[in-house]
Amino acid sequence: MKPLITLLSFGLTWSATAQVTISGTFVNAPIGSEVAITHYNNTIEWDEVSIAKAKVDEQGRFSATFPWDKAGPAQMQLADQYTKLFLTPGDSLHFTCDYANFDSTLHYTGRGSVPNNYMAADVLAAFDQKAVQSIAQFDNADHFVYVMDSLEQMNRELLQSYDTPEWSAEFRQYITASTKYRFVNHRWMYRIGYDNEEKKFVHKEMPKGYFAFLGKLNLDDEGAFDNGMYSTSLTRYLTEFPGPTADLPDSLSAAKRTELWVKQNYEYRKSLFKGKVRDHQLTVFVKNQLEQVNDNPALLEWLIKDYKATCTTPAYVAIMDRTYAAAKRMMPGQPAPGFTVVDTLNKPVSLASLSGQVVFIDFWATWCAPCRVAMPRVKALEEKFMGRKEVTFLKVNVNDDRQRWKDFLLKERPAGRNLFADEQQSAELRKAYNFDGIPHYVLIGKDGKLIDANAAPDEDAETKIRKALGL
Repeated sequence: MKPLITLLSFGLTWSATAQVTISGTFVNAPIGSEVAITHYNNTIEWDEVSIAKAKVDEQGRFSATFPWDKAGPAQMQLADQYTKLFLTPGDSLHFTCDYANFDSTLHYTGRGSVPNNYMAADVLAAFDQKAVQSIAQFDNADHFVYVMDSLEQMNRELLQSYDTPEWSAEFRQYITASTKYRFVNHRWMYRIGYDNEEKKFVHKEMPKGYFAFLGKLNLDDEGAFDNGMYSTSLTRYLTEFPGPTADLPDSLSAAKRTELWVKQNYEYRKSLFKGKVRDHQLTVFVKNQLEQVNDNPALLEWLIKDYKATCTTPAYVAIMDRTYAAAKRMMPGQPAPGFTVVDTLNKPVSLASLSGQVVFIDFWATWCAPCRVAMPRVKALEEKFMGRKEVTFLKVNVNDDRQRWKDFLLKERPAGRNLFADEQQSAELRKAYNFDGIPHYVLIGKDGKLIDANAAPDEDAETKIRKALGL
């Protein structure tokens, strides 16, 4: 299967108390290819962690042994093919696979083979790809719902056909929750359309009662509290059923409106959920606010104080302590984290070399549709300062393929300084600037200090740039 970003993980903790061994033989593997095994650290931060890498030899063989002390999902990739795993401490998996027919020939033997042969069958069934294709394919909501119902039924039937007493309690809990909540996000995503003329995403006019399926969600499913599919489902529920909101007078500033919105939504989540589900949902919400509302220290202090008095999961509190420390580093007036990446000629360019200039950074990727949709707005902002040497617009490409980036530049010829960050640099930038999603924008003053670490290509950014220039 070609790689997809999926939300399927349970959180995992690490210690070198147990191991897993995976070995295999590929037919037709690309020469010099490497097997990479990864997992996500938890379903709050979603940091992809490299577990093991192993070269495939001339006979197509590879083997990797690595520490693994808690049952949970992982991913395995070879070149442009990918599959899902579920690993348990002590597993010793062996597989055979024809790279040219990856999904249909992947088969496991050995300890741990039973759940992983189901995982391989699930990838081969391509339920998620079919659901995504259906979102764009059907204009009629009833037809789309029929297809989703059919896919969901086929998924349940596949699960039942592989069900066996040999499944561990951990795998059964994980796969049951993932199957139960898998199609909630796909059903919700049907509301998002794309206007080709306006080149922007739009919300479709949905039939009355379309989102009734969200109202049927179990808001207290403790068996799935940290399952990625369940967490995403609750996010969609909160989007369509946001709870009571107070009427705000027009005289309130944008900052005050944001503060009241944050407090209302935090309190709503605190009252709506309970137990482990509440801890997880509050942690997700607070983390998002710590990363986005970095210009209101008093609000963040209130939020983190109440959260720590409410959350009963120490691991989540530790995540928030890290996130809060990072958020404070991103507040206006703090030094912008330094970095060095390369330009189109592969020459290094450092942020320090731009000292004395106002810098607007656009972190983006060629594969990121929202990034490309936002490019006209970035261009419009840039054009307002055309010819001013004391303003620089940096377009920093992250998590991308270098050749694809170069091809895009040749075709689109975007203005500004176009820079490329490799895999390691991309990870360092995300951590340094405290962002997960892209596009992400940062505005830095002439003194190298942050003006707005969560900017946008809009009138507010224009105003802040003009102020920084003394205009």
